[in-house]
Amino acid sequence: MLSALYNLLWYPALPFALLAAHPASMRDYRERMGHGNFPDTAGAPRICLLERYPGAVMAVTAMTAAA
Repeated sequence: MLSALYNLLWYPALPFALLAAHPASMRDYRERMGHGNFPDTAGAPRICLLERYPGAVMAVTAMTAAA
């Protein structure tokens, strides 16, 4: 119930929240939306922690622009 209420209020407000965040540059904005210039990882090994530890919970967050 609370999740539905949150979504009902959050999604219409999302464009205003993005405008209020006013990233320093368009690059910062693209990175926050997951569309930055990230290094090519072709051929790089993947880390399968959840396969090795099936009960684990993983959270990755970042609030700064990538350098």
